[in-house]
Amino acid sequence: MTSKREELIHDLFERWNAGVREIDREAIDPQAVLHSAMTNSTYQGYDEIRRWMDEIDEQFERWELSVEESRELSDGSLLLLGQVNFRGRASGVEFDQPIGWLLRFSGERVSEMRNFPDHQRALDAAGTD
Repeated sequence: MTSKREELIHDLFERWNAGVREIDREAIDPQAVLHSAMTNSTYQGYDEIRRWMDEIDEQFERWELSVEESRELSDGSLLLLGQVNFRGRASGVEFDQPIGWLLRFSGERVSEMRNFPDHQRALDAAGTD
């Protein structure tokens, strides 16, 4: 059975993969924090998260997310394990990379997002295996 939060994230990833770069203000808290392992930076609020999206679009011709597994954690967080398929804009080089996401919520809106460059790091951060 899929939870409301899992459906929310599925919809956000689907929008992302379709090229929609508008922040869904009903799904993302205005003070949400994104910790990106890919850029080794932290972004807070809509403007900075938008800057993160712009940086990805500048560097990559394609950046598609897929979720293979999701787990609701006892603290209300959501752990996602999947893949990112991307192609460098300048190089044209294409990669498939494991990725993990740990998401925290404020009510039904995402308040914190962490991505990890492999599944084990995401599992470790979530305190599960």
